[in-house]
Amino acid sequence: MAVSKTTIKKNEYKLKGSLRKTGFDCWRYFFIGKNVATGKEECFFIELLIENPAVSPSDFVLIQKSRPKIKVEDLQAALAGNTEIQGQSAEEAVVPSFVAVRAGVYGDKRKQINRFYNFNELQIDKKCFSLKVAENIFTDDELNGSLSLSKSESVKFPEYMSQNGSIQWNLRYERKIDFPEIVSKEDSAWLPGGVLTYFTGSVVLDNEEYTVSPKLCFGYSDKHWGKSLPNPYYHLSSNKMTSIFSGKLIENAGFVVKGQYGQKLCVLCRFGDEEFNFSTSGKLKKYEVIYDCAPVPGEESEEQLHWTVSLNHSNYVCDIDIFCSAKLMMVRDYESTEGNHKVYKILSGYHGNGEIRIYKKIKKNLELIHHAKIENCISEFGTIDEAK
Repeated sequence: MAVSKTTIKKNEYKLKGSLRKTGFDCWRYFFIGKNVATGKEECFFIELLIENPAVSPSDFVLIQKSRPKIKVEDLQAALAGNTEIQGQSAEEAVVPSFVAVRAGVYGDKRKQINRFYNFNELQIDKKCFSLKVAENIFTDDELNGSLSLSKSESVKFPEYMSQNGSIQWNLRYERKIDFPEIVSKEDSAWLPGGVLTYFTGSVVLDNEEYTVSPKLCFGYSDKHWGKSLPNPYYHLSSNKMTSIFSGKLIENAGFVVKGQYGQKLCVLCRFGDEEFNFSTSGKLKKYEVIYDCAPVPGEESEEQLHWTVSLNHSNYVCDIDIFCSAKLMMVRDYESTEGNHKVYKILSGYHGNGEIRIYKKIKKNLELIHHAKIENCISEFGTIDEAK
């Protein structure tokens, strides 16, 4: 099963017109790799993010780096009692502009390594999706690259929001399940173009090698772009789904929840040949949905996060419950395109477990038509915060 030509087209670079000064374009990839030496599985992510390329194409700008606005002589005047100077802001309002490649691992070894580049370093193929910056290559079927950051660099540049270490990847990938583009009235769009994605290749994290194989990687990929990310940001996705009815892993299956888009969450599901698209891009457009993400106690007093989604359509009901250990997650920062030190703080993990149920309404009764155990669920929730 191949993705549609529309998905391939929509996956291209989007920052044109006004989005060049106030816009972002982001491609994300998630997958599982197995340690060659120990056999232990780890969950990885790779990401390419471009923000406001026309603002500062020759030098990358990060808003979390403080930039004093008042000169030394102005500060002396303020201390001397100049009330006009006293009323000025102590820091310059900054709009971010950069190309970022970010990669890392979740779980006990959780780590993210981030590198930033100026837009002029980015090579864009105008005929197809192919982006290259430094040693990092992103195409419609290939991911190659490497990142490293020394301990001294991570201390010297806290605005990189990165830990020290190194990661290399050499991967081929093929998207097996996709859904149409979803556009929000808030000037943002999302392309769930790889709800089921097969990855093949290898990853080397801090000199430890991991192999990545198609049917064991439980991969996911998507793209979002526009003027801003949804706020709040809510994301669940998995394609490791075992039928409660048969006890077997469901082939060609996957689900993703994301939003808000159009003032509500989108819920997209595939069970073999049967598809449910609860969004503005699908047939099941009119529905109500409530959701939450809250801490709950786990085993041995270990804190867990509980994601809940309850969707009500005239013909269907969908309920999703996901639990993830808080200690296996990390906080990932995304700079807001508008600047002014606004940052998305997104709690992110890849070890969620739970269940999904879909009921069909038959008169006044509910018939359970799909019930699956979920593993390796990508689980993310966050809101805008003011960077200090």
